Amino acid sequence: MLNTFSKKREQKTAVKAVEHYQKAVKLLNGKLFKQAMIEFNHGLKLDPKNIGIRLEKEFKNYHDSGETEAAFSIGGILFKVKNKNYQFANQLGNCARKLGNYKSANNFYRHALKINKRFENAFYNLAASMGKVDLYDENVKSTLLGIYKTEYFILPEYVGNKEVIKTISTALTQKKEKDKADHLKSLQLEKDEMEQKHEFVKAKKIAHDMKLLEEKADQPKPEDVIDYFLQNIREQKSLGTPESEEDLMDSQYNLAIYALKNGNGPLAIEVLMELIEKRCPFDYVEMLLAIAYSLIHKREKTVKIFVKLLGENRHNRYYNVNLGLFYKRSGNRLLAAKYLLIGAVLLGKSDGLYHISDLIRIADEHNENGALKKALKLYQVVISEDNNLDVYFSIGEIYIALELYEKAMVTYFKVLEFDSESEKAKMQLKKIHDFFCQKGEAFFQKGVFNLSVKNYESALRAQRLSVTLKTTADIYKFMKNYEKYDELMAEYQKIKDKEEEAQKEATRQGYIKKGKAYMKKKDMRKAIENFELAFRMKVDKDVFVFLASMYKGMKRTLDMENLLERWNKMVEYEEKMKKYQKEEERIKANQ
Repeated sequence: MLNTFSKKREQKTAVKAVEHYQKAVKLLNGKLFKQAMIEFNHGLKLDPKNIGIRLEKEFKNYHDSGETEAAFSIGGILFKVKNKNYQFANQLGNCARKLGNYKSANNFYRHALKINKRFENAFYNLAASMGKVDLYDENVKSTLLGIYKTEYFILPEYVGNKEVIKTISTALTQKKEKDKADHLKSLQLEKDEMEQKHEFVKAKKIAHDMKLLEEKADQPKPEDVIDYFLQNIREQKSLGTPESEEDLMDSQYNLAIYALKNGNGPLAIEVLMELIEKRCPFDYVEMLLAIAYSLIHKREKTVKIFVKLLGENRHNRYYNVNLGLFYKRSGNRLLAAKYLLIGAVLLGKSDGLYHISDLIRIADEHNENGALKKALKLYQVVISEDNNLDVYFSIGEIYIALELYEKAMVTYFKVLEFDSESEKAKMQLKKIHDFFCQKGEAFFQKGVFNLSVKNYESALRAQRLSVTLKTTADIYKFMKNYEKYDELMAEYQKIKDKEEEAQKEATRQGYIKKGKAYMKKKDMRKAIENFELAFRMKVDKDVFVFLASMYKGMKRTLDMENLLERWNKMVEYEEKMKKYQKEEERIKANQ
């Protein structure tokens, strides 16, 4: 009897659990995720085994179909019964990351690694999540594979003479060869002398020394190159000219790079600190200093500089890769993977090039050779890191060449954000405006009014010209869209008024310019004539002073009195107009 009662209760509980589950599915399909999770939770508590099986199927279906939000919601509930499954935790981490929830993603990956610390997918996914890189599982590993093998820091090129070390080595080798030749000649003379004196033992020893000298390598050692640099630097410092100062910075920067390549951290630090004090304009001075500090095990200073640099430019390849290599050398595998992964992705976008100038140079070459899409790809990488206006113009020109006028428009407006007075950008926008107007007119002539007005609207996005506003308004009127017609006509009138005012002001300024020119020529009659024309157009204190001084100097008393009278009336009128405008603005504001 008791057993029967227990079975009935279990059946009732199972039915109730299914009801909660079915309700949750409906809520889920309606994108009501929070409510759905509450119902799933109720069902799972009532019947963990059966509802767990159903939830697994639902999770797989949503996950495989790419409905990540739903999958993650179900997964969060399912995790309560599958929290020992490291692969499932990794899956949930991937879902969270795809939804932009990096904190949750990191927690799931760490949970997977806690269960199985050798589970590589979770490790690499965690690195990708920390770096906010959109790669998953094996793709992360394969992306890291090449760059992780890099043993030493990636250093920029030498400045000035790119082959400076080769040049120095050649010079040192030639000197060594000359010194050796001179020494051999001297030893030969000494040997000959000993033989003449029949001192054959001494002669034999000299011959042995000569053989050793001939076998001695002439290639300079790193310390020889450094000494050459230091001697050159001392000479440049002694000259004290602007030209020598430029050469000095070149030499110091190149010496720092060479010192780092040969593991001489202290020398590099000394040279780089001097460059920083002089505010050296070269790229990567601070980064080189960070690398130098790492060579003498100043970990905190190294990290501090890299964090600062990445705060200024998080897309820089040198910074990410070198910080990754620093962590690799320090034994921090996770942080090494994070930054090397970011660097690898960035390098993938830039065809393996590190330096912005190289990107621009190759992009320019592609552009000149007609490989516009290749050029565009590299230019876009450049502007993601550096607001280079020349590159923006190159991008805009490519978009125009590819007839992507809307994108070109956006590009030139971006230029104006950095340089609001750029006449070149304004001129290009005018060209785009004219292009869309021509298309709009062509469609209008064909009777395709919807496409006509669409193109005129595009033209207005490029430039809000009164004539284009009027044309667009008229087409809307023709299409019986009176709301748009009224809207555009109101704007047209405002711009028309501004244009007329601007034209009026340009005319007035022209009179003033002529008046000043005639004053210089001592032609007071024509000067007064032009200043009077300007004065009648607008109350202007400067023009008033010009006229007053001339009337006074010419003793034209009546003209002076008349001028004062007009001045007072004009000032009074201007004051009244200002009050009227203020009142009008107040009324509009209260409506």
